[in-house]
Amino acid sequence: MRLLPLFSSVSNSSAARGKPAVRRSVHRARRRLGYESLEGRALLAVTFDSAQDFETAGSATASEIAITSTGETYLSGGLAATTVDLDPGHAYADNRDIVQGPGGYIAKYNVDQSLAWARVITNSSTPPFSPFALAVDAAGAVYASRYFVGTAQLGTLSLSAPPTGNNDDFLIAKIAGDGAPQWIVSDGISQSGILRDIAVDPQGQFLYFVGHRSAPISGTVGTKPHGYIGRLDLTQAAPTHAWRKELQANVNAGSRSWGVTIDAAGNAVTAGWLFGTADFDPHPSKTLTLGLSNGSNSAGYVWKLKPDGSLGFAATFQGNNADAQGRDVAVDAAGNMLVAGVFRGTVDFDPGKAKVTLSNNSTAFNGYLAKLTSTGAYGYAKNLGVGGAYEVELDAAGSIYVGRTNEILKLNASGVLQQTITVSVAATAGNPDVSVSSAFAIDRTHNRLHVFGGFDGALHTNPDDDGNPATPALESSNPNFSDLFWLTFNL
Repeated sequence: MRLLPLFSSVSNSSAARGKPAVRRSVHRARRRLGYESLEGRALLAVTFDSAQDFETAGSATASEIAITSTGETYLSGGLAATTVDLDPGHAYADNRDIVQGPGGYIAKYNVDQSLAWARVITNSSTPPFSPFALAVDAAGAVYASRYFVGTAQLGTLSLSAPPTGNNDDFLIAKIAGDGAPQWIVSDGISQSGILRDIAVDPQGQFLYFVGHRSAPISGTVGTKPHGYIGRLDLTQAAPTHAWRKELQANVNAGSRSWGVTIDAAGNAVTAGWLFGTADFDPHPSKTLTLGLSNGSNSAGYVWKLKPDGSLGFAATFQGNNADAQGRDVAVDAAGNMLVAGVFRGTVDFDPGKAKVTLSNNSTAFNGYLAKLTSTGAYGYAKNLGVGGAYEVELDAAGSIYVGRTNEILKLNASGVLQQTITVSVAATAGNPDVSVSSAFAIDRTHNRLHVFGGFDGALHTNPDDDGNPATPALESSNPNFSDLFWLTFNL
């Protein structure tokens, strides 16, 4: 899942610009680190596997990454009005690696990281379309969603935004594992805002999507932004909207729905935050009002809805004069809900009568990881410190991975830190202005961590490729534009 760039770092240097940085090798050597001691425990360490650099001269951006159940990889992002090579390490007689913008690309790679195919959803107006959320089903099909203006085109399929307002909309599209476009539909909501995340069940029977809009979708409470969740029925040839639910907060700042996943029973579990209070029970004659009455602080929330759209469970993380936000959610094999987010002040993370708090007295946000059981009982809450917590994933063994600023934390099922994987950048003589942004996904079949993003400068990883932290894994090829990178680590 993973949506907005998850790690970001920007630094500046007064060093004079020299010649452009030289592109390093496409695949770096593997190195097995074996065992190392962390926090007094002997652990099998995450090790570096490979690195690829896509030299795009600033004409492509990285957005999201998803892995199929058999280990193929989907990458997505945006394209300017130029051609881009999405596999510079290979030459293809059919030019499958060359894509034309403007629009958004979705590319599928085989397990050996060679390109299987690439598709572009073009956009008739600016800004260029950029796929924002990806999901895959058990058959290897990919589902993508993103904002567009005017008309979006995927092969012979097209979708036009409503002519009113900004002539914009959000779409959800399906492409089969062989690259054949299947369908493209609107999210069915007319107000401006953001479609933030999607999740599809393994059999491809239904899909959940979440986000927020600048005005109520179905209610009459002013013009406040409201978080929402919707369900698409995919059992017919053409998908249909089964239902949509929203959180109508009672203050102008409104609510946000940020991440969504699906548990084994087909329930949707979403995380987000709200200002003020909101009714979490979609039933017309029942209410479950949660949140903060002061309206000036945010409360993070977990919201579970059953397949028919009725309430399963809801809880908030909140405190007096404190702020909390839910940014992503995952469900483990036992149905426990793992929520990653940010907080400041003193926040109570126990949905029950007991009070279990974490404190952060800084004005900046700290990251947290909270665990609730399948019925919503408190499991644990961990203060992850400065750097936030924006994405959470699980590997096949049940270890937890949390995406933060410039790093990914590996924790065990009890929330105890095992290892920190860093992805950072440094200035070079040819590129003093540096930045990095990325998203990650877990290949549970081959037990690998994949990180995809864009960078300027010299890209460093820890664990690294050659045992020398001073030597970058990759260097961007042009001091004026970002390159794309794709890293893999053995878990």
